[in-house]
Amino acid sequence: MDFEKLRRCMAAIGDEPDTPKNIQRWGKEWGPGTVRDALTQRKMQTRARRRFPFADQWIWESETLDMATHPLLAEYHASLFESGSAVLDLCAGAGIDLCALQSRGPATGYEIDVDRYDILRENLSRPGRPWPLPRPSASLGPPARPGLASVELGDGVLAARENPEMSFFADPARRRETQRLAGLANGIPSPIELAQLAGGRPRVAMKLWPGAQPEEVLALGASRVEVVSFENECREVLALFGANLTPGVFAVRLHANGFDELVGPAPTLPHSAAQSWIGELDVAAARLQYAPTAASHRLGETHGYVTGDRFESPWIRQEFEVLQDLQFDRKQVRALLGASGAVLDSVKIAPTLKLDPRAIEKELCRGLSGPRALVLVLYPWNRGVRAALCRRPVAIAKS
Repeated sequence: MDFEKLRRCMAAIGDEPDTPKNIQRWGKEWGPGTVRDALTQRKMQTRARRRFPFADQWIWESETLDMATHPLLAEYHASLFESGSAVLDLCAGAGIDLCALQSRGPATGYEIDVDRYDILRENLSRPGRPWPLPRPSASLGPPARPGLASVELGDGVLAARENPEMSFFADPARRRETQRLAGLANGIPSPIELAQLAGGRPRVAMKLWPGAQPEEVLALGASRVEVVSFENECREVLALFGANLTPGVFAVRLHANGFDELVGPAPTLPHSAAQSWIGELDVAAARLQYAPTAASHRLGETHGYVTGDRFESPWIRQEFEVLQDLQFDRKQVRALLGASGAVLDSVKIAPTLKLDPRAIEKELCRGLSGPRALVLVLYPWNRGVRAALCRRPVAIAKS
């Protein structure tokens, strides 16, 4: 592909509509194939802008764009390796992780697909490429020592076999054409095979799909497993191998100012009724059933909410003060709302309950009005559903 011609064509087209008349006019000047590629890139750059501030600088390929790592996640991946050390990126893809690794030291990426390799090499050659990024926080490790980034056309697994002393990062593909892959044996390359290559290296980090089970990952020989959340989504499970790692299974919450990590214990026995406060857990902590504080209790038979005294923890996304807890009965809840001159601000439903929060809110608030806005939390208990009527905490102005 003639990337220079493609970029000039994209600049000439700009934001003009792709009407048949315009396409015909552009085709006479640039050629139908180049115009088709330029319009495809325009659509992909629009998609990429939602996640990448440098979207308009790069050429994109559809599948690698779908699987591309968010820059802050890539920065976190890079922070797992010693600053200044050389690292192999076995599955370079869109190149976001490769650029982040390069911000800490020499990095070489491998791409087995010729077209993707050409695109990645083109993007890495552009002046003003996005890395090194400003580090969000000192919690992401010591200052970076920028190195060189290069990309090779070839098999990253073979490169790892030929360099048994080098650290590597791997993000196995989880899709074959339109088919999504699941299970540790089905990634491309296989995480099982990659784990067998980890022994004796300073550090290996392997990015797995969010549904990977920590017990299975530990069985591969990983020293440490991290379930990572970002923007309130469980984004990935990381398998880490090497020396100087604190072993165990950790929840990691990544945010613009750095990251927090949490390791058990799990919440104590579930409470059949809400206590004075309810806290909505971060998805990584909920996935591992970890408690944010020693005094937290699981709310009913759900892992997404805890109850107890007021929480002081970054692992609580939202907290609600409990006004009344009762067996869920629509008529009774409506009566309570009417008596208190309140409507519902929102309905929170535990993940295991197959209920429609909007439909419930609409049904319970029909015909009601009032100055107060409350929150209804529904959670399972003993084959039934309980309801906690709550209010959001009142912010106290600081003098």
